[in-house]
Amino acid sequence: MRAAHTRRMLAATTVAAATLVGLTACFIPSPPPVPQAPNTDPVVPGTSGAADVREGFVEAGGTTEIELEVADRSAVVLGAVSTDDEDLTMRLVGDGAELENDDGSSELDAFAFEMGSRDPLIGAVLEPGSYRIQLGEYSGDRTGFQLQVLTGSTVVGVGESASLEVAPGAPALFIARVTTGQESIRAEAEFDSVLWGRSSADDSSLMDDDSGGDSNPLITLNGTVDGDLVMVAAAYDRDEGGMVLVSVE
Repeated sequence: MRAAHTRRMLAATTVAAATLVGLTACFIPSPPPVPQAPNTDPVVPGTSGAADVREGFVEAGGTTEIELEVADRSAVVLGAVSTDDEDLTMRLVGDGAELENDDGSSELDAFAFEMGSRDPLIGAVLEPGSYRIQLGEYSGDRTGFQLQVLTGSTVVGVGESASLEVAPGAPALFIARVTTGQESIRAEAEFDSVLWGRSSADDSSLMDDDSGGDSNPLITLNGTVDGDLVMVAAAYDRDEGGMVLVSVE
C-alpha cells in the first residue's frame, strides 16, 4: 500500500511539473516600447498656439537641432527644461546671431512649464530669417526636453504705449526702443504683473515686480542700456492673466 501511494504521489508531481513547463513555454513577453523620434519640424511662430510646447530628446553625447523661422523682426525668448532633471544647454545661431545659455532660467517664470536654476534661457531681438536652436546636455547624458518659443513683434518707443494680452504660459512680448538709456519701462494691469527684459548688446537682464505701485512693475534704465530691448510682461501668479498696458517713458 505504501509503495502504491508513493507511486501515485510521484505521478502527480510529474504531471504538475509538466503542466508548469507547458505554461512557461506558452508565455510570450510584450515587445519593448518603440522609441519615438523627436519632432524636429521648424518652429514657425504664429502658426500654433502661443503656449505650444515642443517635446523631444537629446541623445547621449549629442545635440538636437530645431529650426526657427522668423518672419518679422521680433522679440524672441527661448526656454527649455529637461524632463529627466538633467542640465540642458542651448544655443541659437543663424543670420548673424550666435547666443548660448546654460543656467539662466530662474530669472523668468512665464513659460508653460516650470523652469529651474539649471535650465537655459535665451532672449534676443531677431531679424527675419532662419535660425537653429541647438539643445544639448552639459555632461553628455541622454535626456528628454520641453522647449517653448515666445515671440512678439510689437515695438514700443519713447512716449508710446501698447495694450497686450497675458495668459498662463503665454506672456506678452514686445520690443522696447530706447535712445538715451535714461528711459523707464512700465506695465499696468488689474493683476499682479512683472516685467523682465534683456539687452542684446551686452546680454544683461532687467527685472521688476512692484516698483510702479499697486503691484505694477517699473524698470528705470539709469543709463545702463540703450537700443532695442526684449521685454516680457507676465503675471506674478502663473495662473493669472488679462490685458496689460506697457509703455516707455
